[in-house]
Amino acid sequence: MTIRLLIALFTSITASADEAKPAAWQKDSGPAKELTELNSKLTQAYQEENLPVLREMLSDAHVHNNVFGSTMGKDQFLKDIEDGTLVFETYTTPELQWHIKGDVAIATGLIDARAVRAGKPVPASTFRFTRVFSRENGKWKVLLFHNTMTR
Repeated sequence: MTIRLLIALFTSITASADEAKPAAWQKDSGPAKELTELNSKLTQAYQEENLPVLREMLSDAHVHNNVFGSTMGKDQFLKDIEDGTLVFETYTTPELQWHIKGDVAIATGLIDARAVRAGKPVPASTFRFTRVFSRENGKWKVLLFHNTMTR
C-alpha cells in the first residue's frame, strides 16, 4: 500500500514539474514547520549517533540508499552505526524543502556531513538528498532515504 501511495505522490509531483516553483513546496505551513523540527531532531540524532532516537524515528519499513549504491533496511543501518562501521562526525541540512500530501512528506535539499565508513572517510561532505516521511499511527517516520555526493 505504501509503495502505491508513493507512486501516486511522485506522479502528482511530476505532473507539476513544468511550473517554476510548485505550489506544493512548503516552508512555513504547520506540517512543514513540524517536519522541519523533526528533521532537526533527526540530524542531531545522526550527529550524536543516538540510536534510541533513530530507532524511534525510522519506520520499521525504512529503506536507506547510501552514496555507495548500497540499500539497507532499518536494522542493518542502525547496526552499522552501533558497531562503528558508520561514524558521523558532523551532520546538518542547511537546505531543506518540503512537499507534503496527506500522510506522506518528501524532504529534499543538501546535507553537509563528514562521515567515516569502514574506517575510511566518505569522499565527499556535501550531498543532495531525498527523504520520505510517512505518518504511522499518528507519528511521522522516515520511510525512505537516498543521497548523492555533490562536487
